[in-house]
Formats: sequence, structure tokens, C-alpha cells
Amino acid sequence: MTTATVAPSLHPLLIKSRAANRAYRSIENEVAEALRPVNLSTARCLVLEALERRCGMSATVGELAFFCGTHRTTVGASVTQLERAGLVSRTIDHSDARKTRVTITQAGSDALGRARDLLNAGGPTS
Repeated sequence: MTTATVAPSLHPLLIKSRAANRAYRSIENEVAEALRPVNLSTARCLVLEALERRCGMSATVGELAFFCGTHRTTVGASVTQLERAGLVSRTIDHSDARKTRVTITQAGSDALGRARDLLNAGGPTS
């Protein structure tokens, strides 16, 4: 006769964490789907939003990372993709030649406006 092994139950905080991760992924997928027509990822849209609303149209990658709440390497990769698409440009900082400033272009502002329209059409996000 064999005895069935009963798996221990998960700690309540782990259960909450798993539920939060599922909710995050669901929202992330919804945002990604809404942004598909303008070919922007959530990360790239956040960079454009930070540039236009929080950073006065120009910022360093470090400043953008702070405002986006993510790591500078993640923001740097997004900036590279945005630059290739013509949505941002990079220039040397006039006050410190070691720094590069990222500036949103008119095409970037236009893409961000379309992205906002798409997100708003998806219903309330709060």
C-alpha cells in the first residue's frame, strides 16, 4: 500500500504575488495590443511619455530611467530603437560633453499622440 504525498500549500504572500504577476501580465498584454498599430512597446511609449511630460522634451538616459522606474540599460535599448525609428534624437550635452541628451522629435510627439488616442479608446485605465 502506498501513501499519497500531499503537497504543502503555498504561503499566502506567494499566492498574492502570483496573482499580482498574472494581473500585471494581463494589463501589459492589453497595453501592447492597444499600441500595436503605432509599433510602440510599452517601454518605448513610457520613454516618449517621460520625455514629453516630465523631462521637458530632453533628458539623459539616467534621468529617463528614473522617471520610467526602470533600469538604464532597458531605457538605453528603448532609446536606440526609438532613435532608429526617428522618434527621438541624441545630442551631446552642452554643459557636460560626457553626457548624451535624448530629445523627442516631432515624429515622436506625433506617435505619442496616436498612442494616447489608442490607449484612451481602450477605456479607462485607472
